[in-house]
Amino acid sequence: MAILKDLVVDMKPFWENYEHIKPYLIPGKSLPTNGEQIQSPEERTKIDVVIDCILCACCHSSCPVTALHEKYLGPMAFINMSRFLSDTRDNAKEERLAIVNDEYGVWRCHTVFNCQEACPKDLNPSGSIANLKMEIVKNKI
Repeated sequence: MAILKDLVVDMKPFWENYEHIKPYLIPGKSLPTNGEQIQSPEERTKIDVVIDCILCACCHSSCPVTALHEKYLGPMAFINMSRFLSDTRDNAKEERLAIVNDEYGVWRCHTVFNCQEACPKDLNPSGSIANLKMEIVKNKI
């Protein structure tokens, strides 16, 4: 990240990448009449491994690809994208996979694993990236 002054970096590209992945549930056409989408404990368990991201940017700043390409979405974006793809309340699978299946998406990852080493929550961004790649291939996006 670009250094602005002592201990201050420019986080603008990080937050732009976060906004680009649409970090919110996209429910689809039909919502329940009361507006609430219930999720079972089993369904919630599916997202437990990725929901703990605290958006600290440690993975993003440790990634050598984000240092070279400002438009590269980065590990934080991919782990959060994985979170929404695994959420049973979200109905935008194809749209989300299309976002990460481009020139600056998951295919640019060099699998260096710096993101995994840097994560203070012991999350697995590399695993999320691999899962996204498999979903793209499986769904022929």
